[in-house]
Amino acid sequence: MAASILPSISLILGSMTAQGRSVHALGQLGDELEAAVDALFLIFGTTALVVMALIALAIPTPAFLGPPLVSVILERTGQGFVAAATGLILVRSSQIPAILRRSLAIRRQIAIEEAKRQTLAKAPPTHATRSGFPTHPDFGKTVDLKDIQKE
Repeated sequence: MAASILPSISLILGSMTAQGRSVHALGQLGDELEAAVDALFLIFGTTALVVMALIALAIPTPAFLGPPLVSVILERTGQGFVAAATGLILVRSSQIPAILRRSLAIRRQIAIEEAKRQTLAKAPPTHATRSGFPTHPDFGKTVDLKDIQKE
C-alpha cells in the first residue's frame, strides 16, 4: 500500500492545471486534492511507524531493562500502538475514495462547463440561424373566421 502512495501523489499534483477552468472550480479542486495528498501522506507516515514498531516488537527485550513485567508492558504498549495506528490507517484509507469521488465530480463539472463554452463559441449567431429557416409570409397573420368560412 505504501509503495502506491507516492506515485498517486505525483499523479494528483500533475492533474492540477488551469486549462479551461474557472477560479472557483480551481479552488474547489485544489482543496480536494490537498485533502487527498494529506490523507495519503498520513497513511504513508503511519505505515512507516507501524513497520518500525513491528520490527521493534520482533526484537526481544533486553534483560537489563528490568523484571519480566517491564518487557510485558513494553510489548503490550507496542502492540496497542500498532493496533491504534492500523485503525487510523484504515479510517483514513476509507476517506480517500470519497475525496477522489468529489474531485471527479468537480472535474466533470469543469469539463461540462468547458464543453458548453466551446459549443457556444462555435455556434453561429442567432440571426444567421434564423435566416437559414425563413418563415412563410403569411405566418402569424390574423384572419377573420368569417372570411375563412366564405371560402
